[in-house]
Amino acid sequence: MRAAGLLVPIRADGGPAGPVSRAQNALPLPDYKEQKRAASMRDRLFS
Repeated sequence: MRAAGLLVPIRADGGPAGPVSRAQNALPLPDYKEQKRAASMRDRLFS
């Protein structure tokens, strides 16, 4: 289920990115932390 987060467009300001944002915000905290960790890893790799 964690991979589903990759389909959600991520805005730079971290705000809601569309109708999926409500479902994304309903995710449990570990998945949210994992998503932020993956995002920061992507930032390090591709910046």
